[in-house]
Amino acid sequence: MIYQFAFHSNVPARPPASQMFDLYYRIHAGEKLSREEKDRVADALYGLFGQSNATFKLGGWAAPFARLLPCFWVQFTYGSIEQYFAPDKVSLRQALTSRGGPGIVRIVQITE
Repeated sequence: MIYQFAFHSNVPARPPASQMFDLYYRIHAGEKLSREEKDRVADALYGLFGQSNATFKLGGWAAPFARLLPCFWVQFTYGSIEQYFAPDKVSLRQALTSRGGPGIVRIVQITE
């Protein structure tokens, strides 16, 4: 559910029009996304200009994608393991390599 996280006079009464908010609603409804749309979600969350977490924020409103996307653990070259939420491994790998940094050794999807 998209929620308001900032409360002041500059925050609009409804979430602003955004492709990310539209994609959030589509994922929530169970629709299949195209490769381009999956890449857009992962890039907006973790890419070069991403927000580095699974919650997309815009204009005082937030969309928590962690509730809708599968969980992945990523092992990097220097041994660190980090948790990410993304549509699939391909889009996550592309988003993480676009920002540089250590190489990816392995990506594992976590299932419950």
